[in-house]
Amino acid sequence: MVCILAVSASLFPASRPAAAEEKAAQSAAKLLAPPIDLDIKDIKEMKGRVEKVKPLLEKDKELTDVKVREIQYRPGVVPRIHLAHGYGTVIVLPYQVEASNIALGDREKFRVEVKGTSVVIFPLQEFKTTNMVVFETVPGGDLVPHHYMLVENSQAGVADLTVRVHKPKVGDETDPNGAIMKALMTRRIPGKESYEGMFFEGRSPVVNDMAQLPFLRKLSLVSPDLNVYLIDGKYIPVGDVEWSVYLDGKTTVVATRAKSLTVKRASDGKTFTGN
Repeated sequence: MVCILAVSASLFPASRPAAAEEKAAQSAAKLLAPPIDLDIKDIKEMKGRVEKVKPLLEKDKELTDVKVREIQYRPGVVPRIHLAHGYGTVIVLPYQVEASNIALGDREKFRVEVKGTSVVIFPLQEFKTTNMVVFETVPGGDLVPHHYMLVENSQAGVADLTVRVHKPKVGDETDPNGAIMKALMTRRIPGKESYEGMFFEGRSPVVNDMAQLPFLRKLSLVSPDLNVYLIDGKYIPVGDVEWSVYLDGKTTVVATRAKSLTVKRASDGKTFTGN
């Protein structure tokens, strides 16, 4: 009997520390466990999303210094506007524009908003391209179309987020009227010592838009009786003309007394006729 009690007494104290440690471990586990148990698959999915978003967030640091792209308007040239999906691009125009005066090739892939003189473009899908036509209302109520090509192929840091379109000033080489006048000033015209002499009783020459490319402008002088054509690129007149000049390596200016003009493109020999 004495032996049994001794063994019992020696076993009981040894089990108490183990129970206490187990209870303490359970209490610690309750404190450290998250309020919601996440499956390992969900954790991997969340981690994958973070890894995908991280490069975009790092790329967006470039948006803190938005670069403004400057475009000089030139007839016959269609600017390409580079867009990024998920971002808006602002095109600041040198004239007021209304939403009804904007034609978009694919409205399902791009959304356009108008704010005063600005057109804001949002690409709705990636890797999409379309054209946009903005009609400018000129004095007299006529609408002049301006063409743009919209291309979604960029990240936020390299997209054209702000684009300013500038109209050429009168006398600028990129201004059609200024280019014609520069050509006239550099040519000797019989009976006229200076280009001011070509104007008659305070009347200005009449400038007409040419619907057929590559003709850009036709200027009809009242004195002398000349029709002056501004043509985009290098062209050779077909038939008799008063004179022609390839101006600044960009445009050809031709003066003729005829009511129409036919020219041949120097690069491939293709002919064009403008009235």
